[in-house]
Amino acid sequence: MSIVRRSIASSLASAFLAENMAAPSGERAIAVSTHLLPDSINQTPCVLVFPPTEEMSYPPSTRHCLMDWPVRLYLWSDADTARRTDSLYLWSDAVHDQMDSRVHLALDSFVTNSDIVGMRAGRIEYAGEMFHGIELVVRISAQEGVTFSG
Repeated sequence: MSIVRRSIASSLASAFLAENMAAPSGERAIAVSTHLLPDSINQTPCVLVFPPTEEMSYPPSTRHCLMDWPVRLYLWSDADTARRTDSLYLWSDAVHDQMDSRVHLALDSFVTNSDIVGMRAGRIEYAGEMFHGIELVVRISAQEGVTFSG
């Protein structure tokens, strides 16, 4: 099976849909979760999955890809940081826990592993507008068989 990056992006976005993930107590459910980047953010909370950076290696008859996918949760554009800090902690736990159970992203034919390898909470920007939110780096290992002709 070939690695299908659009399927990985879609599966990452799907993990954060409101029907798949409960919001922390007292918080609003995620309104939008997508890998198709919009021109602007009109509803929050919003999760956007960005294209990855990749490293590739070629063991015999295989292509192994190590991909770092930026996944950003945009929460508020008008919030007071000090007042919202507790909420950022709650959401950080929720998004981290959500990825823990999705090792293969339901794509076990080519995804061998997925892990959060980085996370930061605070001010993040999208389309020139500042938000408070959380940025994750989800590292995905994937592989596919290859045949080289020479």
